[in-house]
Order: sequence, then structure tokens, then C-alpha cells
Amino acid sequence: MIVSIIIPTYNRAHMIGETLDSVLAQNYQNWECIVVDDGSSDNTDAVMKEYTKKDTRFKYYHRTKEYLSGGNGARNYGFKKSKGEYIKWFDSDDLMHPDLLKMQINNITTSKSDITMCEFSTFNQKKIVNRFQNKIDEDRILQDFILKKIKINLPVILFGKNFIKDIKFDETLRKSQDLDFIYKVLKLKPKSSFLKLSLCSFRLHSDRISSLYRNFDQKTLISSINVKKTILFNEYEVFNEYEKKEILNQYLSEVKSLLYGLKFSLFFKYLNYLRDRSILNTRQYYIIVLKLNILVVRELTLRNLKKLYRL
Repeated sequence: MIVSIIIPTYNRAHMIGETLDSVLAQNYQNWECIVVDDGSSDNTDAVMKEYTKKDTRFKYYHRTKEYLSGGNGARNYGFKKSKGEYIKWFDSDDLMHPDLLKMQINNITTSKSDITMCEFSTFNQKKIVNRFQNKIDEDRILQDFILKKIKINLPVILFGKNFIKDIKFDETLRKSQDLDFIYKVLKLKPKSSFLKLSLCSFRLHSDRISSLYRNFDQKTLISSINVKKTILFNEYEVFNEYEKKEILNQYLSEVKSLLYGLKFSLFFKYLNYLRDRSILNTRQYYIIVLKLNILVVRELTLRNLKKLYRL
């Protein structure tokens, strides 16, 4: 059984070697590793030439124009090129434990699951920062994932290819693509199995897309809001009253960021959706508007005071 490891990359030549070395170190040997370049301007080509020469299981492609630029287009193209019965999405700056594929293949085949998941760690300059453990209730996995009671990222999952063959990455998204894809998968109610072992390590560094999010990049923020809006509208009635507040607050925390960026028309557009869908009545709507505006005015005032202090 072949595992297709699909890795999109963009200007990560200085880190992708470590990732590919962790693939080479796998104790499970029946894999192919498809690296899709999304338009790198560094020496990624040279690095990949070395690895494809070193091991023919490495395949290197450049995303074609029929797919939009960005990691999602690269992932969709990589999936089209894949030949394995199982799919492992991975990132070009993260690392695999040597037993990752071996243990996940054993787990998914013996349990006859559609997907299998493991736990993960984060690291900074090869130092472990955090280890994340999940308490999985298979009957509530979708709800707990939405409520952030469990942490699931794409690289921790091994997918049966046939199970996800009709699910594509939304190539218009710049953020929350993992959330969007995993949500679509879990909506199909897959038979799932779990490994209580940390077998993936995610690198912490400043050039992840989240840094754009913190610094207010409108397209990035809108991507995240749209994903959370879809989930909120689709799943709101499934939750109890306490959980409804939690999922609503997730959405509102994103919408509030539009005010920090002074995008007032967009803010009211996304807030009005809640009233249009009767998630909020008129009184609740205006209370939230008032609270959010007070928070934002306070934040902007503090920012201005810090600027004046620096002057």
C-alpha cells in the first residue's frame, strides 16, 4: 500500500531539506513524496534536484496554471498526481517521527478506518515547545473540533484516498484552509482511529501565514471569517445553548478584527448576517455592536498612546 505524501512549498529551500530527511527516515518504505512548487524564487529547484536524484520516490512538480496560486492550488495539483491508496498532507517546514507512516498505516488498516490521527508537538530551533494531547470522543469529534476542544491539523491525519477523493481544497482561501478541509471531511462522518502518540512536529516561526493575520491582511482575514461563517450557519442548531455562545464568539472575534483594520462596512456586512439568519435578535445585535466598538476604541486609543510615548 502506497502512501502519497503531498508537500506544497514556496521559498522554503532553507527548511525543506529537514522535512524531506524526516521522510527518508521513515521506517515504512512504501511511499511517494510529491513536492509541488508554488512559484519559489529561491534555490528550491536545486535542492529538489538533489533529493529526486537521491531517491526516485521523491517527485517534484511546479503548479500548473489551471490551479490558483497558493498552497491550496498546489495541494489539489499534488492530489491529482498522487498514486497512493493513502494520502498524507504535510508542510515544507515540519517534521515526521520515523514511525509516523508505519504506525498510521498499521492503525488505519487493522481498524479498517477511513482516517487515522496522531498527536503532535511544536518546536522552535529543534527544541520542543509544547506537546498536544486530545481526548477524543468519536461520537462528538466534529463538534469538539469546531469548539476547539481538540486540536487536529492536516499533517496529523492519514486519509484513505477513496474517502476524500471528492473533497478539494478551496483555492480562494488564504487562511483557515486546514479548518475548512477537515470540517468537510468530518461532516462525512468517517470511521476514525487514533494514536495517543506525538508523531508530528510543527515548526514555530514568524513567516507563517498567521503573521499576516496578526498584522491585518484583509484577504487573509476575510478567508478566515468566511470559513467560520459557513461552519456557524451550518452547525449552529446542533449545539446546546452554551456551545452556541462559544461558536458565535469564535465568529465574532474574527469579525471584530475588521474594526481594528477600520473596515467598517465589511464589519457590518458580516455582523448583519447574524441578524439575517435570526442567530441574533435586534437587541442582541446592538448590544454586541456596542461592546465590540468599546473594545476597539480602547485598543486603538492604547495604540495611539504607545506611538506618542515612543515619539
